[in-house]
Formats: sequence, C-alpha cells, structure tokens
Amino acid sequence: MIPQDERTTAAPPKRQTQTAQAVILAAGKGSRLGKAADGLPKCLIQVGGKTLIRHQLDALADAGVSPVLVMIGYSADLVRETVGNSAEFILNPRYAATNSLHTFYLAKEWIKGPVVILNSDVIADPRLLEALLQSGEDSLAYDSLSGYAREHMKVAVRDGKVTNMSKDLPEEGTAGENVGMLYLSRRTLDIVFHEAEKLIAADRTDAFLAEAIRASLGLIELKAVDVAGIPWTEIDTPHDLERARRELWPKISERCGVRTGAWRARQRWRRLLTALAAAAALALVFSLARFSAPRSWDTVFLSGVRSVPLQVDGVPQHWWRIDGEETASAEIEGPRTLAIQFRGINPPPGLPVVEILLDGKRHEVHKIKDSVDSRCSLAGTAVGNRQKVVIAVPSGRHRVDVRLMPGELVALLVRFRVTTAE
Repeated sequence: MIPQDERTTAAPPKRQTQTAQAVILAAGKGSRLGKAADGLPKCLIQVGGKTLIRHQLDALADAGVSPVLVMIGYSADLVRETVGNSAEFILNPRYAATNSLHTFYLAKEWIKGPVVILNSDVIADPRLLEALLQSGEDSLAYDSLSGYAREHMKVAVRDGKVTNMSKDLPEEGTAGENVGMLYLSRRTLDIVFHEAEKLIAADRTDAFLAEAIRASLGLIELKAVDVAGIPWTEIDTPHDLERARRELWPKISERCGVRTGAWRARQRWRRLLTALAAAAALALVFSLARFSAPRSWDTVFLSGVRSVPLQVDGVPQHWWRIDGEETASAEIEGPRTLAIQFRGINPPPGLPVVEILLDGKRHEVHKIKDSVDSRCSLAGTAVGNRQKVVIAVPSGRHRVDVRLMPGELVALLVRFRVTTAE
C-alpha cells in the first residue's frame, strides 16, 4: 500500500539514474492471426527472417537495456527454447483466462528498478526505443499520425503529458495511438502496481495494463513521446502481418542498414581496442602475479518446471522448482563443465534422492541432506543448504534432466550453471 501523501507529493524523476531492465509481455496466443500464425505464439512469428521477439531483444541489447524478462504463457516451452539465454522467464499459467495486466503483475518481484515495458507483437525501427529512453522521464511512446481506428489504444495529451488512455476516446480528444512501449521509474511502478492490485482484487481478469496506467495518471506524470514518422506496427491480424512484411520491414531494414552498419563498425573497433588494452593489462598481471583466473559461470534456463525468485541474504537468485514427478531439463552444448545445484524445500529427515540423466540415461544419483539454510527466503518455506554435482559435458549437444525419485521430499530447487566454452 502506498501512502496517499507519498503518491501525490513526490517529484517525478527527471533523469534516468539506473540502467533499465525490460519486460516483454508475450503470454498471449494471438488468436486473431488464425492460420497466418501457423500455431505459433505471436512473438515467434517472423518478419524479415527474424522473430518479433528477437527484433525486440536485439534492439534492447543495442540500447544497453538488461536484464530482460519475458512473460510467457501460450507455447511457453517453445518460447523458452527459441529465446534461450537471451532472457529470463516467468510463466502466467492463467494466460488463456487473463490479459496483459495480470501477466505484468506477475513480474512485480522481479523488477528492481526502472523498466522498459514492451508488447511482444510490436515491430519497430530501433529509433523508437532510443526516443523513449532519451526522454529521461517516465514516458509512453505514441504516434500522432495514428489512433483513429476502433481497435487502437488511443491517448490524450496535454502539455506534453498523457492525460487519458482508452480505446473509447472520442476522435476530438485523441492525440494519437499508444505504441505499446513505455519507460517507468521505480516510484511510478509502485503506483501502477498499487492500481493493478485494485483491478485484480475486483476480479478484472480481462483488464489490459493500460487500465492500470490510466488509473495512475492522477498520481504520476507520464511524458508523451511522439514517434510519428518512425516505422512501427502492432501485429494483431493477418492483414497486419502482411503489411509488416511487405511495407514496414523494407523501411526498417533500409534505415537500420545504414544506421547499424556504421554503429556496429564503431562498436567493433571499440571492442577490439578495449580487448587489446585488456589483454595487455592481463598479460602484465599474469607476469607479475601468476595467478589462475576464476572460471566464468552462466545460468542455464530450464524447461518443464517453473522459475522462482529465491532470496539469499536479501539478494535475489534465479532458481527453478521441481514439484512431485516434474522433470527439469536443458540442452547443453559441450564441452562444458556443468554444475547442478540443489536446495531441498522443507527438507525432511533422511536422505531423499535426486536422479540426473544425460541423454536419457542415468548419469548419477544425489542424496539430499536435511539441513536448513537460514539465510534463504522463499514464501515462508524452509530451504535447505546448497548442494552441488559437477558434470563434464562432452562435445556436442546433450540433454540433461533432473528429477526427484520417490521419497519424502516432494519439492526441490535446482539450477544449472555452466562454464564458458572450454
């Protein structure tokens, strides 16, 4: 709950002081696309030889926005597999019965600071994201040349600020169409989540995120960033998809070819010079100290199970939860050293057993100890101390599975950590 005086008197931020995170809303099925989607979720439809979500991930990476969270629902495993390690994931298991407000609310604990929010069915010239980030304030991108069709999410603007947002705005009060891309500070997010809670409590499962934003407009200032002239479109229907491929993509690719060619060339030179300087410094350090650098480890995103935000000494860590007969799985490209880490949930006395399979064959079994780690916090449940099994994954692509064998332990936390290429 946000006190009334805090919500009305605090000054809105004027500059971005933290690196933004990003949340991509990609849980829906996109039923209106019909056969044009070929059974795929909208975010995995291709335009210009690349999926919509990959266009967005590349634009966010070029803008320095990270980490990225993808909210998934329909064909969740396929989205995880396609996106891979480029993002983290949270599943909305009720995606078929809810809308974007409910999906976004599930990201509440993941978001730690300012955030860029994107609808996954939008394809846009990267300049649109740049314009949003350069505003330096809580901002919403809108197109003043659009917004007059019945299905458009329309915005009203006064003195450069958004004053209303609805599909039902009258034409005379409409300044343009909401693009589906906005930047919110942490303070503003608290207010938006507060309004979202009220809509959810009223059982508004059909509500869009725009409704929580609109309900917050009396408490926040949201800068209206006009992106008219920058190519973009939202893809809802087969006509939208055909237009994106035939008309919009050639404009974006032509503009990006000039822009990103020079930009990436400069980036390559900068990276090369930085690498050379780093190599020289590292060589000097090695010659003086002769120490071995520690290995670099990456977290692998798992399929078949849901992710959970574990707090260890107040610091969030990304783990996955195995319940009952579920199996956590990942495809690992070798050679790699794979560390499989475990923590029991409400660990019972005794030694429950975890089975590890490599390419479908038993590789190892591991007995879970019953000790509890008091530093951990997970929704009021007791969490065990971290335990680890290290596997040398050979060359090639291999599937690794982890599951509980029948016993007293009915839930387990697990995560896979791999070294960089060896």
